[in-house]
Amino acid sequence: MKGSASAIIVTLLFCVFPPSVDAVALIVHPDTPITHIDRNVARGIFSMRKREWSDGTPITVYVLTDRNPIHQQFVQGVLAMIPHQLRRSWDRYLYSGIGSPPVQVKDLEEMLLKISATPGAIGYTDEDHKGAKVRKIEVN
Repeated sequence: MKGSASAIIVTLLFCVFPPSVDAVALIVHPDTPITHIDRNVARGIFSMRKREWSDGTPITVYVLTDRNPIHQQFVQGVLAMIPHQLRRSWDRYLYSGIGSPPVQVKDLEEMLLKISATPGAIGYTDEDHKGAKVRKIEVN
């Protein structure tokens, strides 16, 4: 009960004080063949329904923990979803045996390292990524 009450409070806070969409940016491996992405395509990728880029490269999705404020900003601000909806989608793929959830990283530093080292990778950050070998993409 305590966990669900805190989830309701967080959801209400995001409704009253929505996160800034500009605060969180999508980032990809530099060789990924896109410069911008439609919000619905981003939802498909992060919901694990879209698994390949247009050139056939497998997509590797990296995310922070569910309770991380940057993850919550990303899901609500960029994907326009509620975090538990995304988790439910991942769990459905995992428990049905048809897929697996995204790769969870512990912090933004690990996110940048993993994306820069993995062709086809996608994730997000709220920091300036100078020095990291990743590329920011726009969400339409």
